[in-house]
Amino acid sequence: MTGPLTNSFAGTVCAIAVLTALGGCAVIQPPSPPTPTRTPGEPTIAEVKAGVQRREHQIADLVPAELVDRTRSLDEGSFLSCADGRQSWTGRTWVYLHDADQVRPAVEMIRRALVEAGDGVVSIRTDAAGDRGVTLTLPHDEQYLIGPGPDSDPTAIWIDSFSRCVVLPGGVLPGDSY
Repeated sequence: MTGPLTNSFAGTVCAIAVLTALGGCAVIQPPSPPTPTRTPGEPTIAEVKAGVQRREHQIADLVPAELVDRTRSLDEGSFLSCADGRQSWTGRTWVYLHDADQVRPAVEMIRRALVEAGDGVVSIRTDAAGDRGVTLTLPHDEQYLIGPGPDSDPTAIWIDSFSRCVVLPGGVLPGDSY
């Protein structure tokens, strides 16, 4: 049976098939989050980085000098994305001790000193290797993770730092070292 109804039906089916096929290829992108703007009084990334590095050194200085062989800090760190489009600067300082057997007791000394100072929330965490570490959380979600280095670095205490979330200046991208 042929006629206007059949041709119309066939055309409609063909149009629906084409639209369905094309609709499956459509890319729907969520709207981009608004670019954050720095509010008056909000610290710059340079100020935040300097403060975080200063705190890393203060934490490192909690280890008695007679136990310490040397310390090493990263000059540059990297950025981690925050939920609001801002970025957190992250860095690291290592404290190398003369004796690997002193690493865990030194981490405990750091924990006690941070608790006594009362500058933030101090908590204990256990890593996958069963080593106890310390987390120090300060206002504005600034954090420090302190603990024994990996087995490949047995005399080290790692101090990983994460700044508060800030707006990056023009020309600095999230993947850049800073």
